[in-house]
Amino acid sequence: MTSGDFVVQMKSLKEDYRRNDAYVQRFIPWNDDSWYDKSILAAYKMYKLAKGATIPVLPLGDEGIRKMKKLLFNFGLVSATGIQDKDLEELVNQLQDERNELKKRQGWFEPFLKNHKIPDVLGQGHILSDQTWTTALNDAFIGGGIDAGHTFVLALSEEPTKGSGNPLSEQQMWRETVAGTKKYFQRDNRSYEEKWRSHWVSFFQKNLTMIYTAGRRVGPRVLARELLGLSFFGYQAVCTEHQLSFEKKVHTAQMDFRVYMKKLNDLHFFADFNADSSSRLLVISAILSFIAGRPITYREFL
Repeated sequence: MTSGDFVVQMKSLKEDYRRNDAYVQRFIPWNDDSWYDKSILAAYKMYKLAKGATIPVLPLGDEGIRKMKKLLFNFGLVSATGIQDKDLEELVNQLQDERNELKKRQGWFEPFLKNHKIPDVLGQGHILSDQTWTTALNDAFIGGGIDAGHTFVLALSEEPTKGSGNPLSEQQMWRETVAGTKKYFQRDNRSYEEKWRSHWVSFFQKNLTMIYTAGRRVGPRVLARELLGLSFFGYQAVCTEHQLSFEKKVHTAQMDFRVYMKKLNDLHFFADFNADSSSRLLVISAILSFIAGRPITYREFL
């Protein structure tokens, strides 16, 4: 997508973004036209960074994944205007020093890099973190990855999902799921992929706060928006014991943010849950259906 096409689309969606994502006003002057124009430029930079990711894998997940040291070291942060989490600056600097040491020995494994240089921890990375974060910038991150055909991977956080009230981390919950299901595998005649697909669906059914919050701001989380975006543009879930990933299986037209917004609206994604009880059902059902690879009815997860 050219910068001109991107700007045209984002400008045509200005009122949609402002109306649907009014909470962004807490982070930047979202209703100021000059600020919105700046946010478009930042979003396009993010689109290009995601599209040109050094490793064609983009992790998705709770905000806690930005604080996971091993994940940060291996994937780095992608940022258009600077780091979002100021409390991570010390860790980022520490990891950058370790990366610099690695660069000195780059010749040892250069054949594996296919002529790519080791990127810095902050900048051309793969985990989204930006100090002028907006929903438009987040959509651009997803859109860039989609247009490049990158694989997206769910990264389970080492900390409990924020606002979930669950004392267990996502990683702990998945380990419990694995431990509790392996004992029945001998009696399960389904294929390996089918078995784990059903367990990932069950995992989300039991932990719906990963995609839909019931806290102070009732509604779908950013992860829900991201997963739906993948479902709209030709991706399918790939399920294993160790990972839930999303790969582009259908060659669709280039990313169109107007289509993205329309499809979210069709699911009542931005509706007031107190006034529109169907919103939660539509959003969760669509995500579970995406992971399952088949339609999931309301009754199956209620």
